Amino acid sequence: MSPSPTPTRCSDAIVDSVFDIDSDQMHAHEVIEPDRPIGRKAEKGKRKAQGRQAEENFQLRKMKYTLLEESRAQEKEFYRLKAEKMEYDKEIEARKLQLEDERLRLEAEKMSLDREKELSKIRQEDERLWLEAEKVEIAKKESDQRIMMMDVSVMPEMQRLYFQQLQREIMVRRIRDANLD
Repeated sequence: MSPSPTPTRCSDAIVDSVFDIDSDQMHAHEVIEPDRPIGRKAEKGKRKAQGRQAEENFQLRKMKYTLLEESRAQEKEFYRLKAEKMEYDKEIEARKLQLEDERLRLEAEKMSLDREKELSKIRQEDERLWLEAEKVEIAKKESDQRIMMMDVSVMPEMQRLYFQQLQREIMVRRIRDANLD
């Protein structure tokens, strides 16, 4: 077995003739390693790095899953609250409608009571007018009766003619009223 080549450090001034690399492509203090099998330490470090990478990936996936779950939970809560608000708004609207219906019912009831009150006033006024008319009619009958009961033969000529005329008018009116009934 031949010894494996060792890595060489290159600078801009030195050109490695074995690999035939241009100095323009090399960077200062760059290490060139030839292909060779990885040693135990390097393998262990690589496995450790892969384990850390896998753990980090696992942690990231776990965080992503947790965030997704939280997002879903928040979304569910948002929709639950939205549905609750819609139900609340619906209840408020129903209550408003119920109050409006109650207001309209009370207003109609008030109008009905006002109408009844007005009709009662009209009935009372009609009754009062009827009573007044009855009083006038009674007074007129009493007056007519007094006029009809007068003895006109003892009166002076003018008074006699006046009361006889009134008695005739009373009789004509009574006959007319009797025919109308």
